[in-house]
Amino acid sequence: MKCCAPRAFALLLAYLVPLTADDITTLAGKEYKGVRISRTEPDGIVVVTDSGIEKLQFGLLPADVQKKYGYDPAKAAKYQKAVYDAYIQRTRLENEGPYAGTNPTTQKIEASSLTTSQVEEAKTRPILNAKVLMGAYDENELNADAIVKGKVGRIRGTITDISRDLLGIPYIMLDDCVRCAFEKADTERLSSLSKGQNVIVIGQIDGKSLGIVSVRKSFIGP
Repeated sequence: MKCCAPRAFALLLAYLVPLTADDITTLAGKEYKGVRISRTEPDGIVVVTDSGIEKLQFGLLPADVQKKYGYDPAKAAKYQKAVYDAYIQRTRLENEGPYAGTNPTTQKIEASSLTTSQVEEAKTRPILNAKVLMGAYDENELNADAIVKGKVGRIRGTITDISRDLLGIPYIMLDDCVRCAFEKADTERLSSLSKGQNVIVIGQIDGKSLGIVSVRKSFIGP
C-alpha cells in the first residue's frame, strides 16, 4: 500500500478540488497527456498526474503555454528570489544557530574558486544547454544526479536574472531554471552583464533544489 500512496493522493486531490485538464509538452519534448492543473505559481504550474504531483517551470515550457497561464518573467524572478532567500535564511540559522553543526547534511552555501585542472577538464566536455539540463532533472532526477552532480561543466543559457542572495553571494539565473553562484569578489564583474545576454558559465553542478538546478564556484567561460 505504501508504494501506491502518491497515486492515491493524486486521485484523491482530483476529487477534492476542481482541476483543469490539459496536454502539455515541454521544450525538452516530454509529454504530459491529460494532466490536471492544480495551481499556477509565478514561475510555473503544478500538475497532477496518475503518478503524483509535479511542478513544471515556465522556463521549460513553450511560449503558448507560458501565455496561457500568465507567465511574467519579472514576477517569476522575484518569486524565485524570495523562495531562495527564505531557503538561505533557514540554512544560515541552521549553521549559526544553537544547533549549528549537529546536522551533518547541513552545509554553508558559498562560492569558491575552481582549480585549473577542473576547468580544463570541463572544457573537454560538451556544453550543456540550461533548459536541457533542467529537462534532464525533470525527467529523472536520480539519473541526472548520477551523471552530472558534483562535476564541473559548461552551461549555456540566456541571463534572466542578476542578483545576490541574503548572504551577499552574487548569482545569475539562466533561462529561469539554472542558478549560478559566483564569488563575492565577482560582483563588480557581473555588473557588466545584462538580462537577455547569452553566456557560457563554467561551474560545479550541485543538483536540483527548490525547482531549479544550482551551480556553484561559477565564472563566465569561453
